[in-house]
Amino acid sequence: MKIRTQLLLLVTFTIPWQVAAQSKELQIGNVTLRLGMSKKVVWEKLKDFKIVSAWDSTSSEPEICHVTGSSGNPTYGSVVFEHNKLTYISRNWYNHFSPDGGEAYKLAEALFLLLEGETRMHPSTSIRTVSYNEPEHHNYSVKLLVGDKTINISFATIKAIAASDDMTRRSVSIDEEVRQIVPTMHAR
Repeated sequence: MKIRTQLLLLVTFTIPWQVAAQSKELQIGNVTLRLGMSKKVVWEKLKDFKIVSAWDSTSSEPEICHVTGSSGNPTYGSVVFEHNKLTYISRNWYNHFSPDGGEAYKLAEALFLLLEGETRMHPSTSIRTVSYNEPEHHNYSVKLLVGDKTINISFATIKAIAASDDMTRRSVSIDEEVRQIVPTMHAR
């Protein structure tokens, strides 16, 4: 019971979100982005960052871009554009990748197990746990739904696929996102 109280206090007092009127915006690095901004305005605001995108301009799929430091590390977050409008912003709070995952992995795992048990006993729309398992990849996430924002705390175990790499790696990430649903445009 003591660890449960400590974990809930840790999450309550160390995750710095604001839910008020600013729920449609997030800060990535030192730049504040707002859902609905034009792509041109976002690119201008992010001019000091490296933007990584594999989007095909002939595709009808949304354009997903990762915002990183000038060397490609660290990853500060992600943005998604649909019809040249910003529809998704994700800010990376924490990311750790190592063979054993370290203490952060243990914390994320403990938090997941705690909240998964609580949500099964007392269904809640404000906390969700998600997991999926494949032979080489096990991923577990806690999603804290706060107004229009979602806080994701996830950890994963990834087994090596290449014959030359026999290591199993563990990763931990914590991020925050806001999303806007864009109506699908149908041709007439």
